[in-house]
Amino acid sequence: MRDVLAERDVRAALPVYLLTGWAAGAPLMGGLHLLTFRWNLIGAGPVRYLAWALLPAVALVVVGHRTARAAQTVPWLLLAAAAAPMLMASAPGPVLLAAGFTVALAAACLAVAALDTTVLRPLPDPRHLAAAGLTCVTAATGGLAGYGCAAALRGTCAEGTALTLTALPPILGALLALRVCGPQIVKPPPFLDVRALSVPRGPVRLYRVGFRVDAGETILLSGTGASVLLAALAGHTPCKGRVALGGADLTALDAGQRTTLGLCHLAGPDPRAPGGLPVAAGLAAHARALGHADPGAAAHSVLDVFPPLRGLAADPAGTLTDAQRGLLSLAEALLTRPRLLLVDGLAGGPCAAAVPAVLRRLSATGTAVVVAGPAAPETLALACRAYTVEPGRVTEVPVPAPGGPLRPPVARSTGGAAQ
Repeated sequence: MRDVLAERDVRAALPVYLLTGWAAGAPLMGGLHLLTFRWNLIGAGPVRYLAWALLPAVALVVVGHRTARAAQTVPWLLLAAAAAPMLMASAPGPVLLAAGFTVALAAACLAVAALDTTVLRPLPDPRHLAAAGLTCVTAATGGLAGYGCAAALRGTCAEGTALTLTALPPILGALLALRVCGPQIVKPPPFLDVRALSVPRGPVRLYRVGFRVDAGETILLSGTGASVLLAALAGHTPCKGRVALGGADLTALDAGQRTTLGLCHLAGPDPRAPGGLPVAAGLAAHARALGHADPGAAAHSVLDVFPPLRGLAADPAGTLTDAQRGLLSLAEALLTRPRLLLVDGLAGGPCAAAVPAVLRRLSATGTAVVVAGPAAPETLALACRAYTVEPGRVTEVPVPAPGGPLRPPVARSTGGAAQ
């Protein structure tokens, strides 16, 4: 029981359970008194009227239980339960008095259901039974207290006044219910978070671009500003704003530091391997700089992914064709194992056939991938989201659902912000 009381929401909800039980118990005694002494219904008459009121109360609970499940509905339900005694006290006949009891009972039951959903359901299984017993006893105690208080007030004031006074505790319960928040769902921060990024110089200028990517997502950027945006993310172009990856601020790091730390890698048509070195030797040197234990083995394992490069392992990198240089750039990306991979000019180029498998392989390991290229069907098929980047404007482009037609964009942003 001590573990149950340690839960913040359970402690906050107990007074609300108590006053919710009150909201059901007090009108019962007050209604019986009014039916007996105001309308002279003797014997089983008062009980019969209130028993018939149970049927519409059950109907209201059945209809409203789906919409009254959140903690935010509890204050409104308790206010409805507080209004019911005043309706009963001013009712011109026994039928309307019974209707007021219906409202009180239905509102109290729905409030208890909403509290149970908010407070009990998120608890671990070992604590669930103890918490349910505690709240049930608390609500029953509140009902008995309300019933007894209505009887006691009848001895000091008129039945209608006594019934009206019993409406005050449920109003207090509505205020206390504001403290019951339920489990707080905190949305995790984006893996890549770009805020107010501006590139004030160059042929294409960007202003206050906002951009977010989750781990394992592939985002396609097209338009005149796509390559500039990728260069800024990689640290190759001076920019202003904030670039955070996994909570780490990359803004103060240059391109070499970002690559060495495995934070991001820009794969483009110009690989990093020196043109005079053989392909395998250049990859091994890159692996050595990245701290691989066996650079030669790492280089050959990457070449196995690209059969066209494997046969060129002894050829100088400077003699490769454009398509082969693009493949070499992707091979370097695999060696780097970046947390963020930036791909510029490869998705729609001569090595486009090798891009999808590599990008899917990296994104499956949690790497965030941002591709700059044309918004063609084959590149859109890779993307979770796609944007057109123009100076002063970022607009979302529809992407195809897996195995289906183009799906509409989920958001559209202008003025340089893509969220």
